[in-house]
Amino acid sequence: MSLLKSSKSIINGVLLDISGVLKDGSSVIPGSLEAFHKLQNSGLPVKLVTNETQETKRSLAIHLSSLGYDVNERDILPPCPAVVKLLKEQGLRPHLLVHPNVLGEFQELDQSSPNCVVIGDASDNFTYKNLDTAFKTLINMPKPRLFTLGGAQSCGLKGVLVRTGKFRPNDEFHPHVQPDAIVDDLAEAVQLILDARNNDSFS
Repeated sequence: MSLLKSSKSIINGVLLDISGVLKDGSSVIPGSLEAFHKLQNSGLPVKLVTNETQETKRSLAIHLSSLGYDVNERDILPPCPAVVKLLKEQGLRPHLLVHPNVLGEFQELDQSSPNCVVIGDASDNFTYKNLDTAFKTLINMPKPRLFTLGGAQSCGLKGVLVRTGKFRPNDEFHPHVQPDAIVDDLAEAVQLILDARNNDSFS
């Protein structure tokens, strides 16, 4: 089902989600490996995005490579480096409620006298002591701020919903997010992208 009939956007590159599109847990989603390599061979730049907060770029690259995907660290855009960049720009000193695996991602930041809180999938780090520090940090802030990262469409990109991974039928009827296309799997998405590219626009 395509919702791209009126679009005139030239495709210059593709961002693919990792979880639920390339893999489901530790397993390759059927057809995704072949579709991914087809997209790579098309010449379009391909980057991988994820909201995974328990793994670093390196561990994700190793995991995907073990599944057969031809990727390296520079192809992957996880949340932690983006958060670190934002904290630097804002001059913020974080109290971290994140998974132990990604603590090293924040080591270059000043974490003394925290003036913000970064929350991820902290697992065993969700202790009473850490939560208490987080609440005290927020209470002491004169104007607490919540930073959220918008989706592809809020950045002016086209968004395609893939019916794999954690997809639920109700996802197609989200009250605020309407995908530009809905497809059954990555193979269909790749074909849609390549067809649109050949026509110089989504159509």
